[in-house]
Amino acid sequence: MAGISDNLEEFRKLSQIQYKDLIESLEEKYCWKCPMRTNSSEAFCREVDSWIRLTNTFEMGVKDHLTEKGIPTDCLEVLGAKLLEKKMITEIYLS
Repeated sequence: MAGISDNLEEFRKLSQIQYKDLIESLEEKYCWKCPMRTNSSEAFCREVDSWIRLTNTFEMGVKDHLTEKGIPTDCLEVLGAKLLEKKMITEIYLS
């Protein structure tokens, strides 16, 4: 069984690949209809949209897994609140 560091490194690499693919997909299939397409290289709208989509998808996957394990919805809300609290504390210390 791989260690935590190995698992996280594998996930990082997969995330990088998926992020790149998502940006390319947005450019090919959606950006031609966007009014910002002419300045998307300055606005970074594709990059931000891809980041948000991947982050949300990851969180939905974790939530789905916890739900499958039988963790009640109210406990998931507590977990979500703790996650946000830790994120905020980390941001405060990093800034």
